[in-house]
Amino acid sequence: ACASREAGISDRLGSSFSRLMADVVHLRREALKDSSRTVQESILRCYATFCAAFGILAFPVSTWSLSLYMVQYCQRFGNRPTNLPGILSALKRYSYERALPWLDERELHQLNDLIRGLRRRDRRPPAQKQPITYAALAQLRQALPAIPTPRDMQCLTMCYLAHDGLLRAAELCKLNVGDVRWSSDRRTVLIYVHDSKANPTGPAEELLIREAGDHSGVAYLRAYWDYLRLDERPPDTPLFPAIVPSPSLVVDWQRRVDKHQWVQHWLRPLLAQAGLDPQRYSGHSFRSGGATD
Repeated sequence: ACASREAGISDRLGSSFSRLMADVVHLRREALKDSSRTVQESILRCYATFCAAFGILAFPVSTWSLSLYMVQYCQRFGNRPTNLPGILSALKRYSYERALPWLDERELHQLNDLIRGLRRRDRRPPAQKQPITYAALAQLRQALPAIPTPRDMQCLTMCYLAHDGLLRAAELCKLNVGDVRWSSDRRTVLIYVHDSKANPTGPAEELLIREAGDHSGVAYLRAYWDYLRLDERPPDTPLFPAIVPSPSLVVDWQRRVDKHQWVQHWLRPLLAQAGLDPQRYSGHSFRSGGATD
């Protein structure tokens, strides 16, 4: 009945029906932020790989497939049980989107018991991420080559700006060129932060940052701005566009730096190069470091 009704609508609307359906699919995908969508896709890949390796039907999910996956996830790979509710949420969303059966109340109760058991067995102390202070930023700066590449310059600018502006990694990566307003002497910058965690649906928050020496967020942003000639770019251009490493460093103005890409592939190798333990820091370490300083 649904198929015949859609076919009738399609006949009356013609080509506009396909455009409407494409908009529906796109808007459903827009319900998730880019970073959340990346995490969900990673969870689905890992779960599907596990099921394929053991010859288990991945979907519709069952208590046995999820129980086995959770135990292996924690015991074999050494992950923390605190991530398990997020895995359940991603698989539930995937099942709902495709009208697949989900677990009933009894099955969910069994899985929650399993999660509690895994948490009690995990004797490790809670993971405490360390703040990235000015001293740690100096170590990161000294770990870079004498003549930094555009990618190095972008990463260092993001680090100092996140520290001085107390910005979260997601807020930093979503900034556009039009969100930055310079003072006449270019020693103060006004940044409009959209879709912040504290105010996701309200108007943009205004963030005023003043220069605090040669090694500060404003100083590095000014040098980065001039190097890429961002004043010549349209206002909707990403402030931190993706830089493709091969065959040479090419700026892709159509894409922005992904939060997970910045933390995993840029920040963590730089921390290790500076002699700091990457496991002790995260993207939020800049915000806590700025508050500490």
